[in-house]
Amino acid sequence: MTSQQDFICSQLSSIELLRSMFFGEGELLMEDTDLNAIANLQSAVDGGIAIEPSTIPSCVNMTLAVPVGPDSLGMHVSFPLMNANTDLIHPHPTITIKPPSWLDRRSYERLSSDFSTEVLSPNTSSITEASDIDLIMMATEWLRDHAASYRVATSSSAHASPAESAGGFVRVWCYLPSLSSREKRLDLITYAQHYKLTGFITPGKP
Repeated sequence: MTSQQDFICSQLSSIELLRSMFFGEGELLMEDTDLNAIANLQSAVDGGIAIEPSTIPSCVNMTLAVPVGPDSLGMHVSFPLMNANTDLIHPHPTITIKPPSWLDRRSYERLSSDFSTEVLSPNTSSITEASDIDLIMMATEWLRDHAASYRVATSSSAHASPAESAGGFVRVWCYLPSLSSREKRLDLITYAQHYKLTGFITPGKP
């Protein structure tokens, strides 16, 4: 085997091990194109067939669902399949965090920055010496332990509608004689959704 094929064998082994570790429904997601690429490469390796460099994708991608309290966090992992490093250094997979719905933008940016510094920093000796699987497990454990603390602590009343804050259902009839254009009516409908208001609007009626 060439050094490139050795590298591909190592990556395929790591991917297969990871898939066996995260076997539950929704725990590990991959696109069909990545699954097909893995199957084709594994078939070539098992058959002792030389793999043409032009047929090797640059990487294969997957998303791991990391449990964070009652929610989950998508961790994107990209395994390189081409090792162009002349020193034959084994490149680690690229790991990033997908923005979750339960974090605002600022909190997500802080989480991503700290995750890169604390877990993925190349200056950390434990990272440079870790295997691919070790690195991924370190990343998932760090997220399990720390991600929830980045959630903005806000009381439920801060996002509640006036009706919810009052503790009951409120019906209001509004007469708006200046609401004559179609654009203004569409604006009212749009902003009503933001404030969790429901109802109807009809020209000429309250």
